[in-house]
Amino acid sequence: MAVEISVVMTLYREGILLEEAIDSVLQQTFSDYEIVLIDNNADEATMEVARRYQASFPDVIRIMKESVQGASSARNKGIQESRGKYVALLDGDDLMRPHRLEKQLEAAKAYPEAPLISSSYETFVLENGKKVFFSNQRDIYLDWVDLLFRFQKDPFLRNFYVPLPSTLFFEREKILKSGGFDPFFNTRAAGEDIDFAIRMWKKERFFHVEDFLVEYRAKSKDLKNKLSKSWIQRLERQDHIVRTLHETFDNYPGNPLKEPIRILKSIWLREASLHYFSCRNGQDYGRELLRRSLSLNKTSLETWKLLVKSYFPKSFYPRIFWFKEWDSLPKTINNKVFIKNKFLALNNNYYL
Repeated sequence: MAVEISVVMTLYREGILLEEAIDSVLQQTFSDYEIVLIDNNADEATMEVARRYQASFPDVIRIMKESVQGASSARNKGIQESRGKYVALLDGDDLMRPHRLEKQLEAAKAYPEAPLISSSYETFVLENGKKVFFSNQRDIYLDWVDLLFRFQKDPFLRNFYVPLPSTLFFEREKILKSGGFDPFFNTRAAGEDIDFAIRMWKKERFFHVEDFLVEYRAKSKDLKNKLSKSWIQRLERQDHIVRTLHETFDNYPGNPLKEPIRILKSIWLREASLHYFSCRNGQDYGRELLRRSLSLNKTSLETWKLLVKSYFPKSFYPRIFWFKEWDSLPKTINNKVFIKNKFLALNNNYYL
């Protein structure tokens, strides 16, 4: 049966936290909705909660299975299976405030050209069983996004931002036509929200509801970007995002992102070199990355300093390259091929 809004929630290891998340949807002031719970290989504690709520609200809650592990595939499955004209995303441990669906539906109808409707959100942690709010945010802050967009003369580019996924609201058919979230990020622990925002911004500007309509549950008060323990995965994500930036904005009138993307690639190459210098046999790879960095930004004093330091005896390395102990080169990849052909889109199409 068709509804106006489908609330898509992906499930993995939320456990008892899922109760409060579902309750926050059931308490909405807007009533013409369904809840689509996506079992993304969730643990039994989480599924017990999901099945209990589905049994109590069979006309409202459906449970679907997505075996391919990852937020991108799970969200795409939920969007595909939705019966609503509109879709609201909510992670299984976050909360929506009572007027969220009502407010965002109003915005979607008032601004039908906007591919995404977002909202402000408050961040909290649990301390002694009580919610402690410590941050009010409009979007996900990323310093490199500032580097690319903040100083653009074009207001369309200057106003770009990355919404928190749990605040997203959109027309189902628009997102299906765009291809949804990129499954590339399934195995690379986050980044899909950034890539999605970049691709969707190309179509039209998002509309942002200033009200705080979502409560984001953080694991700690440290909100620094900790996407993955694997630096190889992080470099692969950066490479993919650079490709998305090129594909999305290279044909933009005047190509205004060409120079900031060049600087961004130079910075990320320099940062990548530090990981290789922390490996006993990684010096050649580290120097190659620094040389590539300098080919993109020859005036970077910091990069030149690192290149000079790379020729110091290895006994100096832990101190001058800021690591505590030696690491080993990753064995899961061909490091030479990785930095030459895959890393940061450094091929004939993208290198300069």
